[in-house]
Amino acid sequence: MFDIKERIHQYKTRPRKYLSAKQIRTTLEETALLDVYGVDEQGFVKRENGLFKIYAVQGIDLYLLSDSQRETVYSAYASVLSTVKTPLKIISMYDNGDFGDEIAFVKKKIETQSNDNLRSVLETSLMDYEFYEKETQVRCLYLFIYGETADEITAIRERFNRLETVGIRLRELNKQASERVLYKWIQGGA
Repeated sequence: MFDIKERIHQYKTRPRKYLSAKQIRTTLEETALLDVYGVDEQGFVKRENGLFKIYAVQGIDLYLLSDSQRETVYSAYASVLSTVKTPLKIISMYDNGDFGDEIAFVKKKIETQSNDNLRSVLETSLMDYEFYEKETQVRCLYLFIYGETADEITAIRERFNRLETVGIRLRELNKQASERVLYKWIQGGA
């Protein structure tokens, strides 16, 4: 007989290692936590009573801003949250760093660089960024937007576009990334 509490305990106390997407999906299905029934190709998480979508919050360093700039960020964030009536959840957890933008920028520079010395420096930077993305753990924020339909969630997501003017961006997660975040959250990675 399958004992859900024992299975959850086994996963929480197991030695940490890299898990494949199939193992993550199997764990999510077997534990049936959060009423999660699966993740579609667009990254929408199916539940018993609707859907939710996970977005990575790419923030800014508030300490580098002046007081007036900081107040602008706070005001923009408060105004967006006050217009949203559906449930939201913001979680914080350690995850691999996201250096995709930096990697793409350096790759583009390498392609256009004719100076061999500069190309060598850029290639070293590229290797560093790839290493950081794979091997480092950083504190990440994830926003869960709940709704009845994908269109409803997308409409709510559009309201968060106002935050981009002050530097806060939401990055949409694909199926594999959503499954990984859910798995880490269930396992107590927050």
